[in-house]
Amino acid sequence: MRQLLRTYGSVIILLFVSGLLQGQNLQKKISLNLNNATLKTALNEISSKGNVHFSYNPSKIPLEKQLSYTCNNKSIRVVLNDILSPLGINWSLVEKQVVLKAGKTPKSDAEPQVQKFTLSGYLADSTSGEVLIGATIHIDGTTTGTITNNYGFYSLSLPPGKYTMVYSYIGFKQQKIEFEIRENRRHSVQMAPKDLSMSVVIVSAKEEDDWRENIKAGVMKIDPKTVQEMPGFAGESDPIKSLQSIPGIISHSDGSSIFYVRGGKGDQNLILIDEAPVYNASHLFGFFTTLVPDAIKNIDVYKSDFPAQYGGRLSSVVDMQMKDGNMQHFSMNGSTNQFATNLAFEGPFKKDVSSYYIALRTSNLGWINRNVLQNNELLLGFSDFNAKLNLKINNNNRVFLTVYGGADRYFIKNNAYRTYGINWSNNVGTLRWNHVFNNKLFCNTTFIYSRYNYFIQIWKENQDFWASHIYQGTLKSDFSWFINPKLTWRQGLELSGYDSDPGNIQLRQDSLESYLPFTPKFLSGTSVYYSTIEQQLGEKFFLNYGFRSTLWTNHGPTTVYYFDDAQQVTDTVDFNGGDKIISFSAFEPRFSASYVPKPGLRIKAAYTRSTQFLQILNNSLSPFTTTEAWIPPTPTIAPQQADNISIGYFDQNLIPGSQFSVEAFGRRLYHQLDYTGHASLLFNPLLEGEVFEGEIESYGIETMIRKKEGLVRGWIGYTWSKTQMQTDELNNGLVYPTIWDRPHSINMHMTWTPSYRWELSMNWTFSSGMPFTSPTGFYYYNNMAVPVYNELNNSRLPDYHRLDLSARLRLNKSEKNYNHYLELSIYNVYARHNPVSMTYNKIVDDNGNFLIPVEFSDELNYVPVSVAVAGFIPSLTYQFKLR
Repeated sequence: MRQLLRTYGSVIILLFVSGLLQGQNLQKKISLNLNNATLKTALNEISSKGNVHFSYNPSKIPLEKQLSYTCNNKSIRVVLNDILSPLGINWSLVEKQVVLKAGKTPKSDAEPQVQKFTLSGYLADSTSGEVLIGATIHIDGTTTGTITNNYGFYSLSLPPGKYTMVYSYIGFKQQKIEFEIRENRRHSVQMAPKDLSMSVVIVSAKEEDDWRENIKAGVMKIDPKTVQEMPGFAGESDPIKSLQSIPGIISHSDGSSIFYVRGGKGDQNLILIDEAPVYNASHLFGFFTTLVPDAIKNIDVYKSDFPAQYGGRLSSVVDMQMKDGNMQHFSMNGSTNQFATNLAFEGPFKKDVSSYYIALRTSNLGWINRNVLQNNELLLGFSDFNAKLNLKINNNNRVFLTVYGGADRYFIKNNAYRTYGINWSNNVGTLRWNHVFNNKLFCNTTFIYSRYNYFIQIWKENQDFWASHIYQGTLKSDFSWFINPKLTWRQGLELSGYDSDPGNIQLRQDSLESYLPFTPKFLSGTSVYYSTIEQQLGEKFFLNYGFRSTLWTNHGPTTVYYFDDAQQVTDTVDFNGGDKIISFSAFEPRFSASYVPKPGLRIKAAYTRSTQFLQILNNSLSPFTTTEAWIPPTPTIAPQQADNISIGYFDQNLIPGSQFSVEAFGRRLYHQLDYTGHASLLFNPLLEGEVFEGEIESYGIETMIRKKEGLVRGWIGYTWSKTQMQTDELNNGLVYPTIWDRPHSINMHMTWTPSYRWELSMNWTFSSGMPFTSPTGFYYYNNMAVPVYNELNNSRLPDYHRLDLSARLRLNKSEKNYNHYLELSIYNVYARHNPVSMTYNKIVDDNGNFLIPVEFSDELNYVPVSVAVAGFIPSLTYQFKLR
């Protein structure tokens, strides 16, 4: 026994001394001078000089990875951290050997935490100073990296050592910069655009995306250059109309800016300009939309998987950022055609410190005004004003001011000099302050104002009109904490106030107003907190998870009507100013995950709960006859909610130079409104009694092949989907298709640059016909045929399809300070008759003329007649750029 104890003690002492010797070995100081050596060579050098033995799986460790590293009298422990940490390789001591593992955190308590330093800064266009949004920054040869936020800022925390950082952005030359990180560093990069002249091959290799881009499902980033290449109505490239070429997004019809995303309604799309919401994005009844095309710098479209900072809509988010203004030199551009004239100019107040951007647009529709109506005068037109100021106070503070104003008018002046018609206007503004607290913490604080007015002019000269409006004011702060390259935490606070008028008549003679019904107005407020985390797990899994929490409250003064299940008024309550009427709360979880089995291949899945408090009531989807009333939730109308799921497969290797994707989605929407028969929304204070609540279910599959760069570029997509609604009080409680249910749609866009001077583009779109309600029979009363309607949306209009073409000629034979172009565009090349409606009525004006053509063979019967609003429309546009 004594001998056994002696032997046991000797073993313990031996193991203890061995452990000490192992620790002392790692503290041994060595010197290295490695220049473009492989990792295998570096490990051999450390093993030879430090008497250290390594153990690893050669298939998991990048032994042929080249690196450069120099040190003088540094401990082996520090050297290992310096060399291995940037490569994502972890190490630990196991039985006298240094074990190397990829992507796993060492569990040894003896290993000390390595101090990390932060590399941060901004990325900008070297020619204009415009910050680059969504640019990628990563360590060469690794997945360790980050992306710039919406203000061009990036932050990356790294252990001390030498790194080669790769800066890349589509359309710009990639830059590789070597850094030795020994302290926190601020480094901003000016990136040069690629030379797109024909002397250079335009086809580029696939650029590496940051893992944060890998997470998002149902997202498409649209480069403004792509928008400019697409044929637009009357030669106008249009940021919003271009969305209708994306799979999963359906246009309502020609002559309408309304679009539907994955089964959602038209008012369930959040359109943002520099964070400010736009409540009506249409011009000229939807043939144009509100933004001057050249004013846009970046467009992000979220069809699902909305980041937690976005809320208030169910279907989609269209986030557009305006140009900041050229900080290097003055430049100017413009265009004109028979429909509109654009002019934009920008430049620095002080180079690299402050800048401005101003864009103007006005319609050229006098020729229509003179030729359309014979006995009356048509006053038709629209205008836009965009402006932005940009000021760098210092390295940590920057201020932006954005202003937008747009107006439309459609008036008819008759022989009695009485003007009537409709007009509307949008006014938005944002004041934003970017503040960098330190290299890891970024903050953006924004004040937002949005104002939308809609008028029906009864007698303009007499100041008699019907008007509705929605006003919004918001103050919010967003914080981004870049904890480490694999973990980012974002959170924010938001306070908003709303003033909404569903619509009332105002007459010059006040005494007459007392005989008219008054629709109560609404005052509301919201408070929001959101939090989201972006996280990388190992080398192949990526997560984004968080939530958005909202409290909505309606306040007085107003009048509230209470209804029973039969939509009859049971009580009326008047509230004074400041009285709390009702509150609603919503908790919206957000989760998405991505798996990358190999470079260029991604599998994504996402779930999002979203809530919408404001919604629109209108009496028609026709842009020529509609009224618009934005209303908040009330004791009768609940907030809308939706559950969104999606899963997708994205492959950049299947077709060289292109990306193939297939994505399945499902969406269930709750508390969806549909109208009672013969609903009355004009001059009606009991609006809540004209609607019923139901549910919408939508699901489908989207496929797309996209080629971003090259002489020939573009995409083709196909969507199969189904959207149905169920409301207990309508259609006998049976399910019926919504009017935006289009089971099949095809979207094709292609641009070809055959030479330096020519650029040819085409768009072709197809979708199933729009559902509508047709008679299921007729009966005769006083020898007149009267239609009988039994089922909702039981028929469909003919299928919709349209081809648009454009040809753009650079008039300069070479690049100069003044460049100008000529563009020929043709809208609806083969003059397809795409109906927007079907009518069974014979409408006669005061002179006995039929307003809608009908078949006169049997005057007693109603004859279906389809109406289209756009045929073959050519245009010739002159464009210029001065720099």
